[in-house]
Amino acid sequence: MDPGNQLCTDDFAGHLAHNVNLSIKAIEGLGGFAKLCKMLGKSEEAEHYLNKAQSMANDWLTMAQDGDHDKLAFDAPGSWSLKYNLVWDTLFDLNLFPKEVAEREVAYYRYKKNHNGTPLDNPRTYTKADWLVWAAALAKDKQDFVELIDPIWDFLVYLLVIGITQ
Repeated sequence: MDPGNQLCTDDFAGHLAHNVNLSIKAIEGLGGFAKLCKMLGKSEEAEHYLNKAQSMANDWLTMAQDGDHDKLAFDAPGSWSLKYNLVWDTLFDLNLFPKEVAEREVAYYRYKKNHNGTPLDNPRTYTKADWLVWAAALAKDKQDFVELIDPIWDFLVYLLVIGITQ
């Protein structure tokens, strides 16, 4: 639930303890395992792991909250990051996190967006297109999604124009 100092999916960004997005990944993984147990007819195990995942998600909600967004790391108030691992809550239909978490995050990503897209987190100015797409997929309304995706589209059009003119 509260990862130690380790590399995460963003390994090129270095080690980070208490990574909130990595915590989401662990919670979703446990929820996904519960779903697999249920599919295999292992009801008791499914219930056990789903309850554990929900308990962890509830703890996460308290520990990650930082006003109008969620932190980069549990012990880093004033920080933020793309919570792209929240996409699995929807894709796996787990509903471990309230929809308001994604809504709050998407609103913050729109606020933090720059010419190149929403950065990966507050110490960085760069983003990753795939993770930005996952984060944009959290948007409940098309306009929010488009606003987050537009910088990627602009970059692809730029590459296309350069390719055509060379």
